[in-house]
Amino acid sequence: MCMCLLHVLQCLARTNDVQPGAPEVWAGPLAGGDVVVLLLNRNHSVAVNVTAHWGDLGLPSGKKMKARDLWLRQEIGVYAGTMSLQAEVHGVRVVRLSAAMA
Repeated sequence: MCMCLLHVLQCLARTNDVQPGAPEVWAGPLAGGDVVVLLLNRNHSVAVNVTAHWGDLGLPSGKKMKARDLWLRQEIGVYAGTMSLQAEVHGVRVVRLSAAMA
């Protein structure tokens, strides 16, 4: 694991307890009310969809949030309530959530 990811993990909190090999969601606050979300696939054999639930992130359930994939450096959509993204085997997706303009 790269040192930058280890530094990020020190600043985040896991949103729920997980079983070994199960996907994990980590999240932390950013400036201006934004949230960084790390979706981690700990599965040893297949890519999986990892879902972040707004309630677990401290966001209102119906709030629309714009998502930006920080590693791909591109906007990936607007989500409300949950966001589910595919993560490769032992893969990670890192996303910044910002309030979507109405």
